[in-house]
Amino acid sequence: LPASPMENTPSGTREVSSTAFELLFIEMVNHFLRGPGACSYLPPASAAAAASKSSSAAGAASDAPEMKLPLGPDDAVAASAESRARLESLGFDVGQRLVEFITLYTPHPDSELDMIKFVCKEVWETLFRKQIDELKTNGNGLYLLQDLDFKLLKNASESADNDDIGKEDLLLFPSGIISGVLSRLGMRCTVYVEAVRIGDTVAPFNVRVEEG
Repeated sequence: LPASPMENTPSGTREVSSTAFELLFIEMVNHFLRGPGACSYLPPASAAAAASKSSSAAGAASDAPEMKLPLGPDDAVAASAESRARLESLGFDVGQRLVEFITLYTPHPDSELDMIKFVCKEVWETLFRKQIDELKTNGNGLYLLQDLDFKLLKNASESADNDDIGKEDLLLFPSGIISGVLSRLGMRCTVYVEAVRIGDTVAPFNVRVEEG
């Protein structure tokens, strides 16, 4: 990732290997969706029951092993949704910080369209050394940003360890980045991804601007 253009290095920038960044991205997705960072969900009713049992067993040894209740199908869905929300939230935080960095050296966009173009150009060039390939709008607050050969999607999909992770899941983090950038610029919007075809490396990010 480029650092400040004022960095006192021979090239004027400080960079991180794109391969290392892509590997880190894959491990981050694994961590949040099926690794130690994934959520384990305990329903409120079960939590209350567990607390009641705990209080009634005040004489038990303090180092007794913790009892974990089995998750039902609905609980597993809730846990999965929370894990995905955490991954997207991490991207949101990165996006907010990126704005602070990039706008030190470029003008702050003011109009709605300029904010979208800021994502397509400055943000994407900072992160991926290229611009968004296609920008479309319906003229009514809906924008489609497409990276036609998204490196993170391509390389993560080629990993044999990611067969059980959907391609939409791989785009949660960059979706969060876009949302964080636009939020920091003052735009209220929702960022979401349409279904991604198997074997496709196109990353389609939809931005719907909220009224008011």
